[in-house]
Amino acid sequence: MKVALVTGGSRGIGATIVDRLSSDGMAVACTATSLDRAESVAKDVQSRYGRPVLPIEMHVEDPESVRRAFATVGRELGPVSLLVNNAGINQVASIVDADLDVISQIIDVNLKGLINCSQVAANAMIEADIQGSIINIGSLAGLVGFPSRAAYGSSKAGVHHFTKVLAVELANHKIRVNCVAPGFVQTGMLHELVTKGLINVDAVRQRTPLADLVPVDEIAEAVVWLASAAARSITGQILAIDGGWTAYGGHPRQLFGVDDAPDPGDNEID
Repeated sequence: MKVALVTGGSRGIGATIVDRLSSDGMAVACTATSLDRAESVAKDVQSRYGRPVLPIEMHVEDPESVRRAFATVGRELGPVSLLVNNAGINQVASIVDADLDVISQIIDVNLKGLINCSQVAANAMIEADIQGSIINIGSLAGLVGFPSRAAYGSSKAGVHHFTKVLAVELANHKIRVNCVAPGFVQTGMLHELVTKGLINVDAVRQRTPLADLVPVDEIAEAVVWLASAAARSITGQILAIDGGWTAYGGHPRQLFGVDDAPDPGDNEID
């Protein structure tokens, strides 16, 4: 049985990916900063599919925490053949007002943390002679400029470029590296923002060519496909799943008529 490790796997996009990978026949390590949340997802998914789901507390920005987690997965489930780098945090603030400590934390988690996990996973795959896959979760915010998202957007743009560099570096080992960049996704977090009046869903739909939010299942399906043999010639790619948002062009303010644009719905904090 192949083994996957998903960071930020306790809710939203991450939890859906854990569920979909398990349903596809993989043993999955569900990691999060909260062991309780990871355990809840693991118990639920394992009860549905009967395959091992291992909950692990892991802090991606801490290299030692990452090494311990991978060692545990290796002992309990076997060598990791698929890493899904999903964990991320966000701050909504103008760069002139943003807290520099929070900016550093965003870079540490979203970019450096992803690099930490990728380095450990790549070395483990090479040592075990596994032709594996690393899939990073980027963001629409890393492709276009959203006001008040300088740190988040920059970190995700870094994720996109790191994907390309790592894909080239690992190609000789037959390890593929790709990135899924979600747009506005139907998650619980997005629903909370809508309820609080922080996102105008009607405006988002008007700005999106396909005129709807992205179902969270479609992100998970893309991850499964990119990890499969059907995508064996695909590496170093950024797959935007955004309903045509980036293809449409134009600045968000031109449509929303406000000083700020809503957050993409892929900002899971785990």
